[in-house]
Amino acid sequence: MLKVVVIEDETLILENLLETLTLLGYDATGAADGNAGINLVKTDQPDLIICDIMMPGVDGWQVYDSLRSDPGTASIPFIFLTAVADDGSIERAVELGVDGYVTKPFMTDDLVEVIHSVRAQRSG
Repeated sequence: MLKVVVIEDETLILENLLETLTLLGYDATGAADGNAGINLVKTDQPDLIICDIMMPGVDGWQVYDSLRSDPGTASIPFIFLTAVADDGSIERAVELGVDGYVTKPFMTDDLVEVIHSVRAQRSG
C-alpha cells in the first residue's frame, strides 16, 4: 500500500484529500502546516508527499527545500497541489526537480494520474 503524506493548511481540503486517497487504497496521513509536515515526513517516511505551496509560516517551497536537503527524505517523490498556477512558479518547480504539479481546483482523476506518472518515472 502506497504511504502518502499530505501537507495542506486548508482543513476541508486536507480532510477531503485524506478521505479520497484512503478510499482509493492509499495509506494517507496529513499535516496542517509546513513544520508539522516536515516532521511527519521524517517520522513516517512515506512513499510520496503531496504539498500545498501557499501556507502560513513554512510554505511549500521551504518544505521542499528542507526535505530535499535531508538525506533521509531527499529521494521521496514530491507533488505540489496548489492554487499557484503562474508560469514562473511552474518553471521554478520544474527547475528544482519537483516530481509533479497539480493546480487547484483539481479533479481527483487528474491527481491520481499525476501520482501514477510520478511513481512510474521513479520506478523505471
